Amino acid sequence: TKGNPRSKLLYFTYNPNGEAEIVNVQLTQNCTARKKNFDFDFQDIAIKGRGSQGNIMVKYPVRKVTLKEAGKSTLGAIKIWMDNVSGRLNTDDRGTFLGAFDTGDNIVVVYKDGTYEVTDYELTQKFEAKNVVGITKLTPETVISAVHFDGLKKWTMIKRFKIETSSLNQKFNFISEHPNAKLLYASLAENPKISYNMKVNSQKVEGEIDLAEFIDVKGWKAMGNKFSEQRITGIKEINPPKKDALKPGDTIELF
Repeated sequence: TKGNPRSKLLYFTYNPNGEAEIVNVQLTQNCTARKKNFDFDFQDIAIKGRGSQGNIMVKYPVRKVTLKEAGKSTLGAIKIWMDNVSGRLNTDDRGTFLGAFDTGDNIVVVYKDGTYEVTDYELTQKFEAKNVVGITKLTPETVISAVHFDGLKKWTMIKRFKIETSSLNQKFNFISEHPNAKLLYASLAENPKISYNMKVNSQKVEGEIDLAEFIDVKGWKAMGNKFSEQRITGIKEINPPKKDALKPGDTIELF
């Protein structure tokens, strides 16, 4: 405002992607306006500079302004990256590309400790990059593929699951809670394939496996299918993406 003491803030929101909501406006009962209650769509107002006073919505005294309907983005999708060193989100083409985000979109993050988390795409977000196994834009088709060691049964297990939880900024453990349990590999790629090695009766055994062919997508709480009664000692993704050209669904190896 211009600083006049009679100026008053009636309604305020901050929308990172220019979302234009619809509000309900109620005028004072003793004003002379014929229509004392109406809706107003912010999408009808062009985005201008901070110094602009804006457009006149009504010349009568306003009693109350309330949100009626959340709006869609007026700026289009925002392309977002995560800096692989600082873990900060950015729009400067720096680090791992997560995708183009619009109103209602979220990010899914998989951590080395066998947990995943869904967050919004606010640019104030910062992740511990060294603990991130995979990160990308969450879609209905997103699948987490994981190889983990069950500390209780002492088996190597494989599981694939979709995100079924709806809470934001909350970590969910998708491997055994046994103290000896360990996430050996995880990927957000569509069809990850790995090579592995382990020891059986003091003999080194090597092989390859297509995780999508080994097991179907199941619930996130399921432990998965037993792959081996031995613990795998080494895993590498077959044809992994180049480190300087990361895309959504890329994988960071744990070995």
